[in-house]
Amino acid sequence: MTFEDIATLAKKRGFVLSQREGIYHLYFKCSDGVVAETSLLTEEKSKLVNFNSPVSWEFVLKDAITQKELYHDWIEHYHAETADERMTNIKLEIWNFVDKISSLDFRIREYCVFSFFKWKFGKVKQLEFKTESGWRDLWDREPSAA
Repeated sequence: MTFEDIATLAKKRGFVLSQREGIYHLYFKCSDGVVAETSLLTEEKSKLVNFNSPVSWEFVLKDAITQKELYHDWIEHYHAETADERMTNIKLEIWNFVDKISSLDFRIREYCVFSFFKWKFGKVKQLEFKTESGWRDLWDREPSAA
């Protein structure tokens, strides 16, 4: 799989693509008034990136009208992988995001990770997609009970 394959999938799924300085910027208006934005390298630009160093990829979900950020996440890859594994994993993660955000219902679930009597602390947001087997996160893991 190449970054161009991902761009082709995104375009087929209704993403608006723009390209600037070797980077594809992807914009998708979801049916529920949410906009998804991310970016990825072109194949030519990826040849210039040192995948031996830590690499990250990020995406954001915003309210389409107010542009208020609803959810933001990033994925980082460190030294546990080889450069080829790191590049492959980044491509798979972007592919999964493009595929799921454009074809599945999703929700942003907010919950507290710690409570002391009636006080709740540490709010966490989790992006979940509705699949045949229930709500799952981006990596197809079943969400933990809140």
